[in-house]
Amino acid sequence: MKKDYVDHMKGVEIDGEVVEPPRPLAWYADELAWQFCSSRKQVRKNPVFNEFHKFLVNANEEGHLTRQEAVSMIPPLLLHVEPQHKVLDMCAAPGQKTAQILERLHSSTPEGVDPEGLVIANDSNWKRCHLLTHQTQRLGSANILVVNRQAEHFPIHLKPFYKRSEDAPKGLAFDSTLQFDRVLCDVPCSGDGTLRKAPDIWGKWHANNGLVLHRTQSKIFKRGVKLVKQDGIIVYSTCSLNPVENEAVVADVLRTYKGTLELVDCSDELPAFIRRPGITSWKVMDKEGRWFSCFEEVPPKSLVRASHFPPTEEESGWMHLELCMRIYPHDQDTGGFFVSVFRKTGQWPSQEKGKNKQKEEEMEREEEEEEEGGDETLKESIAGDATTGATFEKYPNAEAPYLPVSDNTFFETVIDFYGLTASFPREQLMSRSEGEREKLNKVYYVSKPVR
Repeated sequence: MKKDYVDHMKGVEIDGEVVEPPRPLAWYADELAWQFCSSRKQVRKNPVFNEFHKFLVNANEEGHLTRQEAVSMIPPLLLHVEPQHKVLDMCAAPGQKTAQILERLHSSTPEGVDPEGLVIANDSNWKRCHLLTHQTQRLGSANILVVNRQAEHFPIHLKPFYKRSEDAPKGLAFDSTLQFDRVLCDVPCSGDGTLRKAPDIWGKWHANNGLVLHRTQSKIFKRGVKLVKQDGIIVYSTCSLNPVENEAVVADVLRTYKGTLELVDCSDELPAFIRRPGITSWKVMDKEGRWFSCFEEVPPKSLVRASHFPPTEEESGWMHLELCMRIYPHDQDTGGFFVSVFRKTGQWPSQEKGKNKQKEEEMEREEEEEEEGGDETLKESIAGDATTGATFEKYPNAEAPYLPVSDNTFFETVIDFYGLTASFPREQLMSRSEGEREKLNKVYYVSKPVR
């Protein structure tokens, strides 16, 4: 790319103005991320820039690169994904961050060898799941599984569709707890940090957006904490700068999981990247535009909750909200963003049988009530949020399950036709065609962890 395009784009004038060529992001290792700031008008007017644009489009379609907001690359980097890790991306669509995670999963694995880990990419909207599938299938990875669930109700227990435990693949417990090494919670948000590239958001912005999203964001984050292993890493991020969606959510989750979850100091990571510390005090505005310094000032029947406010002085002492990272657009020519990294230091009492039984039962009842009214709750919580597309919507028609092709008699003719030997991993081939069907419409190759 540098030799064929970038070197020829230096010093180019368009309409009397020298246009900056693509440049590598200083904070991304090995020049694997580049920034290109030319306008569409400039690209159309110059043949060299126009050819480069065509190259970008083709390379993106072929999976050689992914076009993405620069600041959105930060959360996957801070996950420190390794080839053996099991990773959950809870709110994955449209899929750029998932693609970045997949690249890290494959980064140190020899070509032609599947990593030991996998990525489960979830989104609450089935239409966006199709976009997510398109985005990730360009990479040709067999280590990804796309699912359509509400993130805050993502299953904690793995219950396969196999009717009998002996039918389940070897090494898979019939009813086991799902636990991940890394969890990304890039949650639905008001998107006010993206005003530079989407100025129409300013006309739609309302204080109500952050107030109602706060609850959903907190629930998603708390579910993520339950799903991450002890000593595992979880990243919470938004493209908002509203403390109600950021530090207030972090404080609420830290308060719930006190003693088992801690913020990680990332000040020595990505040294060339400019970030500001998280804030520890703020006021809260209601939908009428009134400001409140504490929950005691809030009138009855308000959408403002106690968890919207800053932690107490005593809580601030152990929460260390200053370890959160705020990215402001004017610091490094990026979008606005919020990132926080956590390590799970122990199992919360509800995950240890027999401990804090009363609290465990209360939370289980609360979760059951939320799941019963889950769809309604989520729709209410994202009211007025036009930027996330996060409305929960399951696929309208029941889909056939993926089944091993070894159970399909027609596959024997495929084995014979191609002369496949016994060493071929036929147990890693899946299809939605069942039993005695005359043909297989599609065959999917999956890695052993996904299988």
